[in-house]
Amino acid sequence: VLVSATTGSIFKYNTDHFNRRTTPLHAVEVGDHLYKVSFPFLGGSTVFEETLRMFKDAHPDERIDHIYTVPNPLRLKKADALIFYIATEDAAS
Repeated sequence: VLVSATTGSIFKYNTDHFNRRTTPLHAVEVGDHLYKVSFPFLGGSTVFEETLRMFKDAHPDERIDHIYTVPNPLRLKKADALIFYIATEDAAS
């Protein structure tokens, strides 16, 4: 019974939420040249790469300076997703 329930749950997740593993994410501007991205649970390298590609296309006048995550003490205890930040600078710099 447990194996059947687990298998059913996995297939249901894949059917209902597989796009979370492949769809690029929108970055939200939270400061001057600072953007926040909430990475989904089980989001893989495809989501990350496509998010960066979409970000670069949407912000051609900016260059990515660095990408970082929130330090452990600042993370929410019940977070089920990774939050990362994209820091940019003017492309002309």
